Amino acid sequence: MKIIIGIGNPDSKYENSRHNAGVICLDEISRTTGITFSEKKDLASIGRGYINNETVILAKSRSYMNNSGDTIKYLRDRFGIEVVDLLIIYDDMDLPLGKIRIRTSGTHGGHKGIESIINALGTSNIPRLRVGIGRPESEDDSILHVLGAFKKEEKLLLAETCGTVTEATLNILKHGIEWCMNRYN
Repeated sequence: MKIIIGIGNPDSKYENSRHNAGVICLDEISRTTGITFSEKKDLASIGRGYINNETVILAKSRSYMNNSGDTIKYLRDRFGIEVVDLLIIYDDMDLPLGKIRIRTSGTHGGHKGIESIINALGTSNIPRLRVGIGRPESEDDSILHVLGAFKKEEKLLLAETCGTVTEATLNILKHGIEWCMNRYN
């Protein structure tokens, strides 16, 4: 069993924000695979299905970004899986819009959601797929940048990126994360 999780902020006012790039891409994975989010719990909206004869759970975090660790720990404990069977999809300001990066581990790099997950699971060896959202011109604008909505031209590039994220995720399930790191990074 694998669990693929998109993290972001659940409030509708953040629905199209850059911080929700992971959730937006997870929606594209859902559309492509036909796995629908039929189960709504306090901490996550969950969909179950099969890809390559393996049970796959898609989960959208319903906790705020900075508390994402609560959701991830809940999912890991509920389904009794190892951390290696998770894939966290999230936004990253250190990557330009349109770029993705796949890793098996790493630091939080200043990302509060990933910091929360690392603290909740007690390890930084967490498979992840980072979705580039780019940096604001001024570091002072970081919060406004991540909480701000994608501009029209950015939405088009994000849609293409979510297609790449979907392809990469399906390839992770088929070929493994190391193979995908060599192909997409």
